[in-house]
Formats: sequence, C-alpha cells, structure tokens
Amino acid sequence: MRQKIGKFEEANGGTLFLDEVGDLVPSIQTKLLRVLQEKTFERVGGNTPITVDIRIIAATNRDLEAMSKQGDFREDLFFRLNVFPILLPPLRERLEDIPLLAEHFLHRHADLVNNRVKFISSNVIADMMNYRWRGNVRELENLIKRAMIKTQGDTITSIELPTNDVQASVSKDATQDMDLNTPFKDYIHAIVRDAEEKYLVRMLRLYKGNINQIAKLMEIDRKTVYRKMAEYSIDPGMFRES
Repeated sequence: MRQKIGKFEEANGGTLFLDEVGDLVPSIQTKLLRVLQEKTFERVGGNTPITVDIRIIAATNRDLEAMSKQGDFREDLFFRLNVFPILLPPLRERLEDIPLLAEHFLHRHADLVNNRVKFISSNVIADMMNYRWRGNVRELENLIKRAMIKTQGDTITSIELPTNDVQASVSKDATQDMDLNTPFKDYIHAIVRDAEEKYLVRMLRLYKGNINQIAKLMEIDRKTVYRKMAEYSIDPGMFRES
C-alpha cells in the first residue's frame, strides 16, 4: 500500500503556507519548531528522518509577540517565524479595497448561483463602506455569498449588514456632482472619503472627543486620528464635554 506523503514533504523545494498559526497547540508548536530548526522530520509511525528544504509563510490574526510574552506561544518559534513580517491593516482601514474585493468574490462564487448575479449596486457598495467589518475579509466574503443566493435578478441591491455596526449611511451629496462620465476610481474615492469622515465624526461624538479611546477602538495610532481630523477640518473640541 502506497503511503500518503504529508504537506511538508509535498512542499519540499517550494513554499508552505500555514494559516492561523497562532491557534497551534503547544505540542504542535514544538514539532513545527523542530522542523524549522533541523529541516528534518519523521513520518507518523516511521523512524527514518526525511530532510526537506521549504520556505514557510505563516498567517494569523493574533498578536504572537504578546502571546509569547504571556506564555501562550513559544517565543523561540515566534522569532523563527518573524523573519519578514507583513502587517495587513483591517478592512475598515482600507475601505478603498471593498469594491474590488466584493467584485472578486462575486466572480469567485459565480457558480453558486449559476452565473446569474453579475453586478453590485452603488447603494450596496456605500453601505459596505459604512460598516466596521469586525470579521474583516472573511465576513465580507460570507455576506457577498449570502446576498448572491438571495438576489433574484442579476444585481445585488441589498446586503444584510448587522445593524449594530452600520454607521450613518452615505449622504446623497457624496456623489451628487458626478455624472455618468465620472471615472470609477473617482466615484469610489468620493464614497470612501464621505464614509470615512462620517465614521470619524460618529466616533468623536460617541466618545466625546477622547482621542486615546477612539484610537484604541479604531486600532490605529493617535497620529492617524489627528491627521484624519485635520484632513476633514474636524475640531475635536466640539465633541468634548465642557
């Protein structure tokens, strides 16, 4: 009977992607560290060392450095993996990606509805840009799939965003000066700016101009909050209690 080779052996000479590496249990962390250090492993039930030469790309939505300090993730494994870190901002900090991602998922899951749904209305795009996206790209993908299934025609005209996280809708004046000849990039840029300004005002009003608290909740630094306020000519003092 032919023995099935594992992922490490299969990736020999290439690249292996490890998703959600922060969720590995301690015993697996130890085994992974050993493979990275020695570049050898043994098959389950075997006793012959197998040498591999692979590049590891690991992804996680958790703070591995903080976990290693708390003892929840091996510090030596963290340093082994943290050779060239790439930090991807949450979706709410890159709203301009939403139209492109939504269109990508529309095509990716076209077979789900026999290629019936082909478009997303501008109102839905605007609504998605006023949502906090706690679940990031995966949440966006799932909501697009749900909307596709529920859409009767060829255009998604509504999407079920949890109401607790929906911000004020984009005002009509965001694009009122644009005509049919307006480039798509300019149209999206106007919506993004309008949504971003309304979101920031809402946060300032909700937390009474407390910049530290707002920066923490938005998961950005204070300098970015101040830069955005200056960009939109927003005075935080208007929202502070006297």
